[in-house]
Amino acid sequence: MNISTNNKKGGSLRQWLYRSLADGVVAFHILWTLLVFGGAIAMIVYPPYAFMEILILSITLLASLPLRFTCPITLLEAKLRRKLDPSYNNEGSFMATYLNRIAGTKISRRAMDTAIGIVYLFVYAYGVLMLIYK
Repeated sequence: MNISTNNKKGGSLRQWLYRSLADGVVAFHILWTLLVFGGAIAMIVYPPYAFMEILILSITLLASLPLRFTCPITLLEAKLRRKLDPSYNNEGSFMATYLNRIAGTKISRRAMDTAIGIVYLFVYAYGVLMLIYK
């Protein structure tokens, strides 16, 4: 069997692989996002979690710093999606892309990055205060 030939569903094995990998990256990204934002709530309910939340936020920010605050997971998904469709463009924002698609909004990357940055700042500050005053 030649991997570049079409299967019965109209796509090649290579297309299926890229789509599966991209979808897996999205699933991981959703889980990571839930960990980051859910951690903010967990920290309020269970104050000793503050250290873990600060660590998770730090890893997230440090991973994106060399990429001008673009998430490397977002870039990986875009690279995989462009293998399927060269015109694919998520404008560098996982949250804005999927919120716009699911909710039908028109949030820009800049607006989403600003909102996320404000949330990160408050969560960081709250976490540090919880560590200091525990």
